[in-house]
Amino acid sequence: MDTFALSHLELIAKGGAEKESWQAVADAINMALVLSEIFGLSDQSGSALEAAHAAMVSLRDRKRSGLSLVAKASELDAIRVALDIASQLQEMCTRAHLRKAHDAIVRKVLKKKKPAIPCL
Repeated sequence: MDTFALSHLELIAKGGAEKESWQAVADAINMALVLSEIFGLSDQSGSALEAAHAAMVSLRDRKRSGLSLVAKASELDAIRVALDIASQLQEMCTRAHLRKAHDAIVRKVLKKKKPAIPCL
């Protein structure tokens, strides 16, 4: 797994994450969602990535409600699996793949469609 994302996930697990950590994890999940589509792997990895997306949205919603921001074990597991998938997908990438994924994310964010996870 990407050590950068893993270090941010550890901060989230401890409940002491800042905006940068949330954004780093959300970015990795968003990239993985798009890369899985590019490589035609949505069927295999889609449910795991969607579970991580749902976990991030749940955490964001709890924060907005003023509730505890400490992630549940199931949420952390889902995010950890998604970060592992993200790492594997990025190892398969060329610069052209990454550029295509980045452009797709920007288009989806501008249209306010998934996979964009608003930062906490």
